[in-house]
Amino acid sequence: MPLKRKVDINVFGSTFTIKTDESDEHVKELERFVNDKFNEIRSATRSVSSFNIAILVALNVSNLYLKDKKKWEEKERRLRKLAEKIKDVLRCS
Repeated sequence: MPLKRKVDINVFGSTFTIKTDESDEHVKELERFVNDKFNEIRSATRSVSSFNIAILVALNVSNLYLKDKKKWEEKERRLRKLAEKIKDVLRCS
């Protein structure tokens, strides 16, 4: 497992130092994603408070995460059910 290193990222116009073992490409993608969400929400709301926008970004990203998590859980459930059917067919053969 790679060692964690410190990386500076710029989010919402502020610099943050994070510890990560992710690749530089992944960190840049993360930085870009968060800033894109920030700008998307800032343009869709009247709020000028960075704190309020950051909360809305957190809610938005959490919503995306939970929706995807539910989809993956449902796919996993269906795959387990299919695997059981396959096992049953193979046992009967």
